[in-house]
Amino acid sequence: MATLMSSLFVALLALVASSFRTRAALQAENLALRHQLAVFQKNAPRRLRLRRCDRLCLPKILSGANAFEISGIQEDETRLG
Repeated sequence: MATLMSSLFVALLALVASSFRTRAALQAENLALRHQLAVFQKNAPRRLRLRRCDRLCLPKILSGANAFEISGIQEDETRLG
C-alpha cells in the first residue's frame, strides 16, 4: 500500500511540474517527436501494391474462405443441437 501511495504522489508531483514547463521546452519536445515520427515513416515498409492478377484472384480466394467458414459453423451447430 505504501508503494502505491508513493507512486501516486510521484505521479501527482510530475503532473504539477509538467504544467510549469517553458514554451521552449515544449517546442523542443515537439521537435524531437516530429523527428521520431519522420524516421519511423521513412523506415516503415511500403504499402503493398495489388497487381491486376491479384485483383482478379482475390474474390475467388475470399469466397472459398467464406464457404469454408460457413461450413465450419454449420458443422458446429449440428454437433451442438
